[in-house]
Amino acid sequence: MSQPLIDFDHMGLVAEKLAREGKIAEAAIVVLLSATLFSLIITILMHFIVRIFQRICDDYSPFLPKNIKDLKAVSLLATLLILQRSIGLGVIAAFIFWGGGSRSFMNTGVNYKIR
Repeated sequence: MSQPLIDFDHMGLVAEKLAREGKIAEAAIVVLLSATLFSLIITILMHFIVRIFQRICDDYSPFLPKNIKDLKAVSLLATLLILQRSIGLGVIAAFIFWGGGSRSFMNTGVNYKIR
């Protein structure tokens, strides 16, 4: 049995189906669009992370309401990126970021007490 010219293992379901049907150009478009979307989400994620660290450096406090809002955006984008790869890991990440109960920084806002 001869070796296939193109390896379809890591292309994703839609691109793999198109490539197996012989629609290589359409499969490449799907792969390039998904890579572009991934790069865009990573860029937005890094933008929020940079903003958070700049505010912490300027204000000397990570517990400002605007930092908490940016942390929520970062956790949402991170969860979406993880969900893109694996549903199980995405659900676990969502529980970690959002399901921490009343002590989770996502649910309590800025009401922190130092003991």
